[in-house]
Amino acid sequence: MSHHIVVDLLYALASMCAFEVSTTLNFVLNQLFTYREQKPQSWEWIRRAGKAQLTSLSAQLLTFTIGLVLVYGLQVNEYIANPVGIILVFAYGFFISNKFVFQPMASHPEHAEKS
Repeated sequence: MSHHIVVDLLYALASMCAFEVSTTLNFVLNQLFTYREQKPQSWEWIRRAGKAQLTSLSAQLLTFTIGLVLVYGLQVNEYIANPVGIILVFAYGFFISNKFVFQPMASHPEHAEKS
């Protein structure tokens, strides 16, 4: 393998690791501080963590897509396109997390009968 390919693979691996650390830390801090009144049991907590991963991944893909459209479709400078994509997707991430990930447990059908 050439040096260039190894560097590209290491960069991709580092990016994936950074994404996972960031997503996991964000979920844990939100669960502990922002939504601390919700005390999910172990399986509910794991389910929420999975939903948080899906939400973050979809936001990441949406940010990437917006960046591509801005850079290659509208010829926007990449240093402008990336923050614009992040800003546009910020509201999406918040809304989806609030409605999908950190939805109060009583709103879930399997928990409605226990309330």
